[in-house]
Amino acid sequence: MRVVLTGVTNDVARQNYISTIVNPRLIADMVDLSPSQRADLEVLYPSGEFKFWGARPTARNRANFELMEIGATVLIYRSGSIVSAGEVTYKFENQPLAESTWLRLRDSTEDFSLIFALRDVRQLGISIDDYNAALDNSPDYFVRGFGLASEAKSELIYEFLDIQPVPLPDDEAQQPSPALPPGISDELDRTYKRAVRREQTHLRAALLGAKNATHAVCALCGKNLPVGLLWASHIKPRSRCSDDEKRDIPNVAMLACTLGCDALFERGYVGVDSKGAISVSTAISGAMEVAGHLLDRQCSAFTTARANYFAWHWTNRFAQAPPIPN
Repeated sequence: MRVVLTGVTNDVARQNYISTIVNPRLIADMVDLSPSQRADLEVLYPSGEFKFWGARPTARNRANFELMEIGATVLIYRSGSIVSAGEVTYKFENQPLAESTWLRLRDSTEDFSLIFALRDVRQLGISIDDYNAALDNSPDYFVRGFGLASEAKSELIYEFLDIQPVPLPDDEAQQPSPALPPGISDELDRTYKRAVRREQTHLRAALLGAKNATHAVCALCGKNLPVGLLWASHIKPRSRCSDDEKRDIPNVAMLACTLGCDALFERGYVGVDSKGAISVSTAISGAMEVAGHLLDRQCSAFTTARANYFAWHWTNRFAQAPPIPN
């Protein structure tokens, strides 16, 4: 997944940065949001406030905006440093909102109407010299405007910043690492993380269909949600898959929402039977309270090609589900 780069390189941009990155904005105060944009943001940000940034609708920016993926890491450059990073959750175009929110560049007739919402915005404070040295950039390079790093540069950025945008499944993250000579284990870990990132990108692309899809349906609860709330979940855990099964994209996975369905399936609170119907575990005390809304729904991801994966989950996860923590 390509990293998004944007620069805060003038007084107008600095004031805009303070307005919507340093200080989150209340969704309720944004009268220029369309009804669908408001509804999506309220789902993504239940607290009612969020941080966001924008780009002018030039031809180049629009092309990069279309290529920018939900879940991508954004790096923000300001005054000689990479000052902060966040993750794209949602993107939309809204000229009235941009006009009412941000200052416009001098002598420009364009507002920053290509808008993207962020989460997990964190301060970095990495000097551009260190950044350039790590990425083998020209010493005088700095981030100008809005753009995307290449795939190769993005991999280097992830390694340099130790950003892991794809969380590992519980059963894989908890496995002990074998004893290896110094230095080798770190390299293997980086290689593994790169592979998982690439695989998650391929899975999501295959399951979402359109590369620029903004919404899709959770296979379990059936809700049509912003893609930032959906995860490409392995039906059979990746660590239990053969090499051929790992390559069986997208049949080895389904889209499950991060509002609860992904965790309920991963931990065996729900399972999908041989006809595609969702069942709730009777072996777990209180399972019906947290997963009863899914009972007897038809899993939209169930197909003949996925039947063996769901059968593995039914036997090995659903039947042996752990108790709900107190």
